[in-house]
Amino acid sequence: MAYILSQPNNNCKGIIIFKHLEIKFINNLDPNLINELKSNYIIGVYFGFYSKLSKDIEWADFYLAADNLIKITNSCKPRIPLNGFNFISSKEMQSNNISVKKYDFLFIGNSQTRKNLLQFVKSLKVMSELSNDFKVLIINRLGESLENKFYVLQVRKTLASLSTNIRKNITYIESVTVSDPLPKDTIKLFFQQSRYLVITSRSEGAARVVGEASLNNLGVISYSKMLGGTNNHLDLNVDMLFDDFKKLPSILLSALDQRKDLDKYTSSNKNSYLEEHSKDILINNLVNFFQLNKENLESEILPQNLYNAFSSHLNLLESKYSNNQTDEILSYKKMYLFASSLLEEPISKKAIFKCKILDFLSKIKKITNTPKTIVKLILS
Repeated sequence: MAYILSQPNNNCKGIIIFKHLEIKFINNLDPNLINELKSNYIIGVYFGFYSKLSKDIEWADFYLAADNLIKITNSCKPRIPLNGFNFISSKEMQSNNISVKKYDFLFIGNSQTRKNLLQFVKSLKVMSELSNDFKVLIINRLGESLENKFYVLQVRKTLASLSTNIRKNITYIESVTVSDPLPKDTIKLFFQQSRYLVITSRSEGAARVVGEASLNNLGVISYSKMLGGTNNHLDLNVDMLFDDFKKLPSILLSALDQRKDLDKYTSSNKNSYLEEHSKDILINNLVNFFQLNKENLESEILPQNLYNAFSSHLNLLESKYSNNQTDEILSYKKMYLFASSLLEEPISKKAIFKCKILDFLSKIKKITNTPKTIVKLILS
């Protein structure tokens, strides 16, 4: 979403942060409208997923992206090395009470192919041939796309192929993220009852589950070739990396040998993920990059809830601008209307007509990509 970090006042620019998914919609705005935005705001772009750009974004003043998250050829614009998993509320941290561990391994993800849940399940099957002394909890958040539906069928089929003796060790939960999400308190309890988080994605932004795992004293087993910033703050005295899915069963087996240590483990890198710590980094970088008044910034930023703010999940935006599920502005027309309203500019009928055509063409392109999705699933 277009998150307003600070408002313009007393001839000082405000700070507004757009998300990487919104770049193409801003590029389509009239240059005069973009220039007026820049005259009123310092503009940042938050990258919520690994991205490669051939050049800097012309209208952006800075990037908000963790290390390893963006690759831009010959970039000359400042970057603040923070992401969504650096702004987790301290409320998500485990209390001093130690929970009884029920699960050796926890997987939380959705049914996209890049999450590699199927590879994880297959690794459990291989591991079970050497040891069946383990407990696993899998939370699979179902999506509505064709890719999600095909992929979850493969996961179910693989689970069904396991022997009864092995299948009883795996608790598998499907939740619908939009209509029937699991309560946050339930998810937190699952973290506290687990020893290791397993994250097997090919690519991410900076997966928040890793931060939540650290705050709840889990070890992390992660794919070392994962694109993005997920592996930035791992504690390699406890956390484990694997570079080949053929090696994952043996990594899981070696993790089982550490169970007693994990029952009493306290993560050493919690500050990396806490909102309070990251706000200081954010403010100090903004002051250094743009010669802003630190006291003024602190008075505006410190009281804000930045947990989920830049990732567009606070649902602050009016529905006439958002995509109705998140605060992301994913329409040429809605972005034009938002920018115009923000600057109190009159609405141009010509611009609206152009935006409607572009939105229609985007829908057509999405439909034509469906066969590619099917082929990808067949080959996965």
